[in-house]
Amino acid sequence: MLNIIAVFLIYFMFVGDNAHAYLDPGSGSMLISALVALVTIVIYMAKSFVYDKVKVLGKKSDLPDLNREYNIVVYSEGGQYWNVFLPILQELEARGESVMYFTSRQDDPGLTYEFKHIEKKFIGEGNAAFFVLNKLKANIVVMTTPGLGVLQIKRSKGVKHYCHITHSAGTCGSYKAFSLDYFDSVLVGGSADKNLIAELEGKRKTPAKQVEIVGCTYLDVLRTKLAGGNYSYNLFAEKRPTILISPTWGEHGLLYKYGKSILNLLSADKNFNIIVRPHPQSFTSEKSVMDELLSAFPDSDNLKWDREKDPLKAMYHADIMISDFSGIIYDYLFLFERPVLTFKAQFEKRGREAMDLKDETPDIKLLDRIGKTLQESDIPELVSIIRNSLSSKSELADVVKEAQEALTQFPGESGRRSADFIQSVLKK
Repeated sequence: MLNIIAVFLIYFMFVGDNAHAYLDPGSGSMLISALVALVTIVIYMAKSFVYDKVKVLGKKSDLPDLNREYNIVVYSEGGQYWNVFLPILQELEARGESVMYFTSRQDDPGLTYEFKHIEKKFIGEGNAAFFVLNKLKANIVVMTTPGLGVLQIKRSKGVKHYCHITHSAGTCGSYKAFSLDYFDSVLVGGSADKNLIAELEGKRKTPAKQVEIVGCTYLDVLRTKLAGGNYSYNLFAEKRPTILISPTWGEHGLLYKYGKSILNLLSADKNFNIIVRPHPQSFTSEKSVMDELLSAFPDSDNLKWDREKDPLKAMYHADIMISDFSGIIYDYLFLFERPVLTFKAQFEKRGREAMDLKDETPDIKLLDRIGKTLQESDIPELVSIIRNSLSSKSELADVVKEAQEALTQFPGESGRRSADFIQSVLKK
C-alpha cells in the first residue's frame, strides 16, 4: 500500500507540470477522487502510528491490557444501548462466562451494575476507543456499532469472531450501506432481517454470515419495566386525548421538515394534549432547529417537551403517535398496540442498506397498516385525521401478531437465545 501511495504522490508532484495531454472531466473527477482517497489513507495511517506510539488514552495504566486474550468482549457506545446488552449479560453472568464490558461513556449504567463474572471498563470516546478496539485479542466481540471494516473500527487480527446485534425492532435496512458486510454473525429480531441480509449477500457476493433470530433484547427490558412499575403520571392537569410526536433526527426527520407547521396547528386545538419527544441527537445535530421550536412552542397546559431517557412514560400516556420512520414506532406498536401516523415518504434509501434491496423492507411496509401514512398536503387536515384514527375500530392486534414474526420473535427469551448463540460460537 505504501508503494502505491508513493507512486501516486511522485506522479502528481513531478509529472503533472509537464503533462499536456487532454484530460476529460470524467477522468479528472476520477483522479481527484483517487487523490482524496490516498490522502485519507495517509492521514489514517499517520493517526494509527501516532496512537500506537503515544497511547492516546493518556496514562498507560488507563489502557486495557491489549496483550490479554479476552474470552467475550461486549462493546457499547454508551448508556443508550444498555438495555440491548443487559439481558445478554445477565444470562452470561448466570452461566459463569468470563466477559469484558467496554463502554465509551463514563455515565453508562453498565459501569455500576453489580456482576460477579463480568469486568467493566471505560475505554474513552472516538479515536481513543477505536485504538483499543482495533488492537483487541478476543474469542468473540459483540457490539451494536455497525460499519465494521468500513468506518473507524477495523477487524483486529486478534479477534476470532465479530457479532453484531441489532438495536431496533425495525429492520437494518435503515443502516448505512455496507454496515454489516464484514461481521461474522448478526443477532436479529425476526425473519425480516434474516431475509434482508441474505439478499444483500447475494447481490454483493459477500461471504454468508451466521444470522440468528433471537428477538429484541431491549424490548424485553421494557416489557419487564412495564410489568413491574406504574407508568401512569399526571403530566397534564386536564385529561384529553394525548398525541405523542416522536420522530427521528436529521434533515429528513419530521420536526426538521414540518415541526413548526404541525406544532402550530395542534397546539392551537385545546381538545388534545401533546407530548413532543425529539430524538436525543436532534439537540446536538439540529440545535438551531430545536432552539427555534422550543422558543416558539414552550411548555403549556396542553403541550409538554419530553427529554427523559426512559421513553415509557411518554408512550404509556399517549393515545396515538405521529412519527416518520423512527425506530420508536415499533416499540410503541409492540408494547401498546395503538395507532401510529407516519410521514413514510421521508425515508431516504440512498446511502442505506435498503438502496440495494429489490423491494421495501417489511418494517416500512408495515407503516401502511398501523395508521394513515401522511404527505405534506395532509398537514392542514391533520386534526380530523387524528380524530378519525382515534375513533376507528381498526384491529391492530392481528397486525401486531403478524408483524412480530417478521420483526420481534420470542418475547421474553432474547437474553437466553443470545447467550446460547454466543456459547455455540465459543465451542467452535
